[in-house]
Amino acid sequence: MREKPERNNIILIGFMATGKSAIGRLLARKLGRSFVDTDEIIEQREGKPIRLIFKEKGEPYFRELESRVVAEVASRQNSVIACGGGAIVNPQSLKLLKESGWLVCVTATPETVLARAGTPSDRPLLCTPDPPAEIRRLLKDREPYYSQADFTVPTDNLTEREVANQIERVLSKEGYL
Repeated sequence: MREKPERNNIILIGFMATGKSAIGRLLARKLGRSFVDTDEIIEQREGKPIRLIFKEKGEPYFRELESRVVAEVASRQNSVIACGGGAIVNPQSLKLLKESGWLVCVTATPETVLARAGTPSDRPLLCTPDPPAEIRRLLKDREPYYSQADFTVPTDNLTEREVANQIERVLSKEGYL
């Protein structure tokens, strides 16, 4: 573990469909903290789901919105923050999040991601002829960013509650809670 960051947030990062939002809600309730989800904020502000933002305005537009929302939520205190899967690819966003609290990467195998992701039309980055290959490619590309988390929790064979409990145990053991 690293030195305590300036702020005391718990930030969940990781690939799509790894459970960041559901785990984050549970963890926030357990710890009596507020919960915020960057994707939900973007959808509320734009008045449409992310898949339509991607379709109508493109990924660069979405990533710009995402970086602004990350900058906002990183200034919070005592929060559990769930970030979109690609949020940490932006170096400034990653820096702000690291300064904001502990980064916890929740992971899953490509097979688990595919099973949890729903239809490809719900996940713009999976609207390709070969979604499993795209998942593997994106995971490989993002690995250097995800590996900067303070710790990682695989979610494949665990319930959301089990993952939240495991995160709480690690943070407690490290003196963060």
